[in-house]
Order: sequence, then structure tokens, then C-alpha cells
Amino acid sequence: RQLDEWWPAGEPAALQRLDLFLTQVLAPGDFEGRKRLLANHKNTSELSPYIRFGELSVRTVYWTARRRTERTDQQIFQTSGVKRQHKARANATFLRRFVWRDLSYWFLWEFPFLPKQSLRPQYETQVWAGTRRQLQHWKAGKTGYPLVDAAMRQLWAVGWMPNYLRHVVAQTLVEYLDVNWKEGLAWFDWTLVDADAAINSFMWQNCGHSGPDHWEFVMHPVHAAKSCDPDGAYVRRWLPCLAQLPDEFIHRPWDAPARLRPPMQ
Repeated sequence: RQLDEWWPAGEPAALQRLDLFLTQVLAPGDFEGRKRLLANHKNTSELSPYIRFGELSVRTVYWTARRRTERTDQQIFQTSGVKRQHKARANATFLRRFVWRDLSYWFLWEFPFLPKQSLRPQYETQVWAGTRRQLQHWKAGKTGYPLVDAAMRQLWAVGWMPNYLRHVVAQTLVEYLDVNWKEGLAWFDWTLVDADAAINSFMWQNCGHSGPDHWEFVMHPVHAAKSCDPDGAYVRRWLPCLAQLPDEFIHRPWDAPARLRPPMQ
């Protein structure tokens, strides 16, 4: 039921979502700044399922966004003491990231084994210490990290999660649970409504360090919450068992006094 409510089907619904994104997110400059990281707000396009099923063409999205002329002072990283001489185009980051889709398609065309085999062959012999139990807990949203578990439960409920959280849950699986990136790719392929072999394999390979642009950063599942869920609203929505925790403990309930902790589930 949640899936149907979250994703009204058809071209009219797709065009309506495109218009909302352009006028309410892109135009004010929110996609250029840190507001796009907020998990409990619709500050990303949420167009990928419509593109995936052909209800919206990539050309329509690209050219409609490119024609926007708004500018903004918002930026993802604040440089201390340095002021921009000119406002940035409000559509710059979205357009740049949107063409990454074509880059992933090129890689899949050039390397058709991308979903199954490490692009850097030496990584095929890597030993992973993670267990099947840890993998199952990750899939079910029962890792113990509230942000990760909330994201995985949103994925199961509506077949989607914001891009920032895809990075967080992927790195939790690979870097902290030490589970093969191929397991994460397979689960995303099974559960995402916007599942795309080219994009998924490209990004999971990068997460697993075997891809062409492997990630040179590690996102901590608690620290990342300061950027995307500072007040805990997202965690409270998808993990109602933690809803009564104060903000200071919502992302680290193990530090809460015993009287505040929810019962074990």
C-alpha cells in the first residue's frame, strides 16, 4: 500500500513531480546546498522510477532543468572567509549529476561483466569477514544503527531511499560489516523501484573499491546523521520504536539512560 501511495504511476504523475522539483527545490537553490541531504524532506528529484519505467524521458528532464535560469548563494561546502563573487546556477549540480547516468551506461556497455565481477580484477580475491547473519540484519533494518535501519525499512516499504542514504547504507555494509559489495547490489536490484543494472553496478563497485571511481571516503552511520537527519525526524518516521527518544540520543540510543531506552524488539 505504501508503495502505491508513494509512487502514483503514469506520465501525468511524472510530469507533476518534475514540475514540483524544478519549482520548489531547484529554483530556490536547495539542490546546490546542504538541504538536499535532508532525508525527511523531498529535496531530491525522486524522478528515477519514472525514468526507469519510461514514464519520463531523460531528454525531457535534462532540457527542462537546463532551461532554468535561477541562481543561488547556497553551496554544499562553506568556505570560511571566502565569499563568492557571483551566485552559482541553481541547476548546475543537478545537471552534472544527471549525466552520470550516461557515464554508468557507457561503463556497462564497455564492461558488460560489471554487475558480476570486479572491474579491478585483484579485488575478486578479496576476503570478506562479514557473516550471512550480518547481511540479513542489514537487509531487515536491524543493524542497531538507527539511520541505517530507518533507510533500509524505507527501502522495503516504498522501494526507494534518498541518494545520500544509499551511500550511508552501502558503506555500512562494506566498510563496517565487511560484506561483499555484490550482496548489496543484489539486494538493491531486488528492492529498488528504480533498479538499474548500469547505475547500481557502477555505484556498488565504487563503494567496494573495485570500481572506476572508487570512493575515497567513509561515511559513519552516526556522524552522517548530523547532515541528513539532525532532529531525528527521519528516524522517528521509519523507526517508531525510537520515537520517544530525545534528539541527543535518537542516533545513538545505546548511550541513552536505561529509563529512556525502548524495549528490545
